[in-house]
Amino acid sequence: MRRILFLISLIIITLTSLSFTEIKKEEKGEVIWIGKCDYFIVETSRFYILIENYYGKDIRLGDKLVGDLHSYNFKELYNVRKDDLQKLYIENYWSGKDSCFEWLKNHNKCGFESE
Repeated sequence: MRRILFLISLIIITLTSLSFTEIKKEEKGEVIWIGKCDYFIVETSRFYILIENYYGKDIRLGDKLVGDLHSYNFKELYNVRKDDLQKLYIENYWSGKDSCFEWLKNHNKCGFESE
């Protein structure tokens, strides 16, 4: 009987942790800035995310993106307006929008030039 209770507890803990992981990866954000290059900024409830649009997909101000926004690398993000998955590259994310512009400036992107 103790073994059965232990197994049930283990299953519940595993399922609970998996569901929290899934919730964490489903971040939602809105495009708030688009550069004259392949970069744009998305605002979520916690961060500002600098994203590179490697594949030239149609991104517009106000687009809502859903997915794993709070980690680096290539991601497939769902664009609500287009009802489509888009493969984009998350360059970085910060607590302030100015940090995104600072990164662009330091890397000479989108017409921003470092001094």
